[in-house]
Amino acid sequence: MVGAIGATNRGPYDDFEDGFFKHHERRFAKAATFDLAMLEALGMHQVTVAYGKWPRPFRFAGPKLKDVLALDGFASEIGAADLAAEDWMVVVKRDGRYLDIGQRGPLWIVYGRRDGRAISDEDEQRWPWAAFLIDVK
Repeated sequence: MVGAIGATNRGPYDDFEDGFFKHHERRFAKAATFDLAMLEALGMHQVTVAYGKWPRPFRFAGPKLKDVLALDGFASEIGAADLAAEDWMVVVKRDGRYLDIGQRGPLWIVYGRRDGRAISDEDEQRWPWAAFLIDVK
């Protein structure tokens, strides 16, 4: 997580060490990083999501995005109103198995519809997959 954050646990962008961020042209002055244990310690939640273009509903598990952002308060590109409207999650598991890069992981930002309806194309297109950076504005 980078941007308008208070607590940090790593140094600023380093041109040599941060080759992945360099490739994606993402530089930062301060950052907070999370390993899997830290994310799971925020509290794992589950949601089952059905989408007509998927072969079946999937069960996702991970901390709620608001809990990840609540470490410093939040404003994000998703927007506070959108965060409040659905239970966004930083998903690390699908059907009990950890996601890898080929499975939209290692982190996938998703939500289940609170009203229980299947997600739409618009919903699914809003979900960042292979997430590696949250830029707090």
